[in-house]
Amino acid sequence: MTVLVSCTVKKESAPVKTPETTNDSNGAVVLNSKQSQTIQIELGKMELRDLSSKITANGYLDVPPQNKAAINTMITGYVQKLNFLVGDMVQKGDVMAELASMEYVDLQQQYLELMARIVYLEEDYERQKRLRAKDAVSQKTFLSAKVAFRAAETSIKGMSTKLKMLGANMAALQAGTLEELLHLKAPISGSVTKASIVLGQHTDPSETIYEDVNTDHLHLELQVYEKDIGKEKKGQKVWVTIPSIGSEQFRGEVFLVGKYLTAEKRSIGVHVHVPDDIGSC
Repeated sequence: MTVLVSCTVKKESAPVKTPETTNDSNGAVVLNSKQSQTIQIELGKMELRDLSSKITANGYLDVPPQNKAAINTMITGYVQKLNFLVGDMVQKGDVMAELASMEYVDLQQQYLELMARIVYLEEDYERQKRLRAKDAVSQKTFLSAKVAFRAAETSIKGMSTKLKMLGANMAALQAGTLEELLHLKAPISGSVTKASIVLGQHTDPSETIYEDVNTDHLHLELQVYEKDIGKEKKGQKVWVTIPSIGSEQFRGEVFLVGKYLTAEKRSIGVHVHVPDDIGSC
């Protein structure tokens, strides 16, 4: 076995003479001009300087997704009445439009017919069950009555769910009163930002009749470019200026910093919370 060992010999270096320093009576180090020149000390006047960095970014005001709503119908119909214009304020539950829909009327009619029929089907099922217990009817006859009753129950539940989704007055319907018009109600409170239909127009589920926006919780979506990435953090304070309402500055706070860099703009999104009353300015 061969072992290689590397050794170094420490050479004594000649001592370096440095200019001696003196201490004053308070223990402070005092340097003469030669010493200051040796270590390159430069003296300057005291001045105020901004040691913080500033980031400038553009963005836009937006609202959370739950503060936006599109009002449309779930079934086909013809617009009979429009109750609001763009810019109007609406409250949740307000009737925004009324539609005449044969599909809606047919669904109510089928529901009432099935409600009447299920009474007979239930009685027949109970009778067949008693007879089967006495072995007076075949198993096939009993099962047929049972299946018919259970199927009718399921159909009624399905129709009831559909009618409730359409906003039907179920108490009035069960009392035998059919509604001629379908009422489209505002799902949130806010202001109308879009009205895209006219009286008499045929509409279906793919068409938006109104758009409603609630601006109670505005926030700012900023785009911060690649060179400034890493300088933002949650809780950081920002100053916001909105040109459309003047030069006044509003104070905001960084709530969320994006993690992904966009390929087109080479920027990340920064979500900033702003005062709730900024939208009323």
